[in-house]
Amino acid sequence: MKSFLPRTNLSRTRLHFLVSFVFLVLLIIITVLFLGINRSFSETMIRSFYLFYSPMQNSHRDILFITLAVFGIFGLGGYLLYCSRFLKEQVEFEEKIKKERDNFHNLFNSMADAVLVINGGYQVEFMNQAAISRFGDQIGNRCYQVLCGCDHPCSECQFSNQAGSSNFSLEQVRAGTAGPAPEQILFRCHDSNRDRWYEVSASPLIKNDKTKSVVEIIRDITKEKELEEKLIASEKKYRTLVNHTKDLIMVQDLQGTVLLVSESVEDLLGYRMEEFCEQKFQQFLTENPTNDLWRKEIREVGDLQGRLQPHLLECKTRHGNKILLEANESAVSDREGQAEQILGVYRDITERKRLEEQLLESERLRMLSLTKRFSYGEIIGRNPKMQEIYELIDAVSQSKATVLIQGESGTGKELAARAIHYQGPLAKGPFIGISCSVLSENLLESELFGHVKGAFTGAIKDKTGRFELANGGTLFLDEVGDMSLNIQTKLLRVLQEREFEKVGGEKTIKVDVRIIAATNKDLKEEVIKGRFREDLFYRLNVVEIRLLPLRERMDDLPFLVTHFIEKFNQQTNKGITNLSRDAMRTFSHYPWPGNVRELEHVIEHAFIRCNRSTILARHLPPDVTEHRTGDIIRAGVKNGLSKDEIERDILLNTLEESGWNLGMAMQKLNISRPTLWRKMKKYGLSQKSG
Repeated sequence: MKSFLPRTNLSRTRLHFLVSFVFLVLLIIITVLFLGINRSFSETMIRSFYLFYSPMQNSHRDILFITLAVFGIFGLGGYLLYCSRFLKEQVEFEEKIKKERDNFHNLFNSMADAVLVINGGYQVEFMNQAAISRFGDQIGNRCYQVLCGCDHPCSECQFSNQAGSSNFSLEQVRAGTAGPAPEQILFRCHDSNRDRWYEVSASPLIKNDKTKSVVEIIRDITKEKELEEKLIASEKKYRTLVNHTKDLIMVQDLQGTVLLVSESVEDLLGYRMEEFCEQKFQQFLTENPTNDLWRKEIREVGDLQGRLQPHLLECKTRHGNKILLEANESAVSDREGQAEQILGVYRDITERKRLEEQLLESERLRMLSLTKRFSYGEIIGRNPKMQEIYELIDAVSQSKATVLIQGESGTGKELAARAIHYQGPLAKGPFIGISCSVLSENLLESELFGHVKGAFTGAIKDKTGRFELANGGTLFLDEVGDMSLNIQTKLLRVLQEREFEKVGGEKTIKVDVRIIAATNKDLKEEVIKGRFREDLFYRLNVVEIRLLPLRERMDDLPFLVTHFIEKFNQQTNKGITNLSRDAMRTFSHYPWPGNVRELEHVIEHAFIRCNRSTILARHLPPDVTEHRTGDIIRAGVKNGLSKDEIERDILLNTLEESGWNLGMAMQKLNISRPTLWRKMKKYGLSQKSG
């Protein structure tokens, strides 16, 4: 490999020294020969010389010859000593230069980039190992042959001068007027049926204030350039995709400053992209309470999780109009996993919302109509068994027969009793009710039959009993199964004789009263256990009506919900129209142990919390929304399942209850979307697996 470093004049010095040494040796030899072999000739020459200047004796001439010989030998020795020292210094200097040259060669050969030295005639003077591996041994060839594969100089040199730049051209190198080193330059060439990109930085080699050659460091950046071109093409494609979608796509920081927005912002809000960027998005929101969550700055993870749940935003346009946007946002994290930006897709659902409201209102009116159609008094339901109960109530209401209504708490036993009363011949008479489970035996007796003044301590005046008050009408005995046996005996006499005496009184009072009894207990079982009189049971059980629990007639749930929403709307004037699908799905999976009464209380609870037109699942009591999770945990613990297995069951159940709507599932589980995806992947859950 040819070196481009300068060489020393050490070879020339060696030649000079060798010639001088040979000349001196010849001179000594000639002198000795003349002195020893041809002494007469030497004496003749020297004698004539000395005779010319001064007469000398023979002895003096010998001394003179000896002296000259000694001085000649010492002079020759000194000269040889000087030459040996000079030669040693020159050898050491040459070894040092060679070592430095080898170090430079090793340095260049260790570089991954190709290094070329080009002289003013475009010839390559030096190539490092990387250059040879890449281009082959091209020393002596032209640079345009090596780099571009052509046989003539480039039409425009890659290092040609540009206005105001410090670049230089090879023409300047030839003239020796190149300036400082240029910046890096990219150029493209065709090699091996493939376009290749090189990044070249060049610097001049200056000697005596003139540029003699150029050092080029060439890096093959074809792969990087191809990746860059793919990235640019991908960015262009996605930019085109983003700008051609009708949805608004926006990136903002955690403080709400808009960093990037799609072109659709002009169609939706009337603002240009440059006007919208670097602005606080909160300033484009209306005062609608729907936007309250959005106005908060994100200070902790909980705030971010709340924001990442699907929600609605009401925005104002440049012209002052209001539009409703459906927002779906996700966090953009840095390398450490810390959220630093929010990416959101916002869809204009103003028209859809208007149509939904129209549809909901139409559905509400239809449900009200159906509710009235499938109701009997205040009892609501279109379940076939409920229709049979309506027919039985209608039939029994036309008589004065005693009726026993059995059913769980909250199924509407009193409503059935009122329906029987007000549909029958005694409708104009009073309807008197009493709960037998909340009063002690003495108080219950006094309440049923009345008492006279002084009958017991505290009886300061006469009291009319419920039987007497219900004369000519209906007496409703609720929770009759909780009566004591003593009261049961007295009640049996009234049912048989239609007469009774007040507590402490002697006068017999006759009454015409229809008895309707209700209980949530199985009276046959109570009779067997001896806690209820058998004869009284048969006196009460002339006509039995057994009301269904709500869990056995879930098809009536929408009608009941509509009824209670209408009821509480009249009381609160809130304008709530319906339940969300998620809330209704939660209702359909709840067992309703408290039956219709519990449903009424749950909707009343939701009315208190809801400030919008639709009741959401988050407005419902925790007992309703979390019951299934508790059941799964208890069943899992009982069956010896692991923590992961229980978590998988909870996750699967929530996804199924949400109809595999991830936004609803996130809201129910109170986790972020990435966490939900991670857990679904962990347990292998998908809609197909579910």
